[in-house]
Amino acid sequence: APPTAPPTAPPTAPPTAPPTAPPTAPPTAPPTAPPTAPPTAPPTAPPTAPPTTAKPTEGLKCKKPCKQKKKLRKLRKKYKKGKLPRYVDVNIKDIVSYCDLKTSKCCVKDNPKAKLCKLLKNKS
Repeated sequence: APPTAPPTAPPTAPPTAPPTAPPTAPPTAPPTAPPTAPPTAPPTAPPTAPPTTAKPTEGLKCKKPCKQKKKLRKLRKKYKKGKLPRYVDVNIKDIVSYCDLKTSKCCVKDNPKAKLCKLLKNKS
């Protein structure tokens, strides 16, 4: 009786090991597939939005820009030669302004509600 019992025990051990391996593999595959699908959809939508939002952030933000053609003459020449960007910070009578060299118009840099022309008249 003892010799027949040991041979039956080893065959039962191997069948229990294979079932444990398959359950670990399936859980890792499904999580990787869903995350890749959602990210592909959002990138297609944003490219249409940035072009419209990029222009306002670069342009003048005040309601009434102040024309400063004489003050910007030298800077405008450099802009036309490609040596300066279109929008630059300019100090006009100690007022830091944000100017569009293409149109010669400026705004007070950190205060879009301020009226630059009015401030400059008060300074003179």
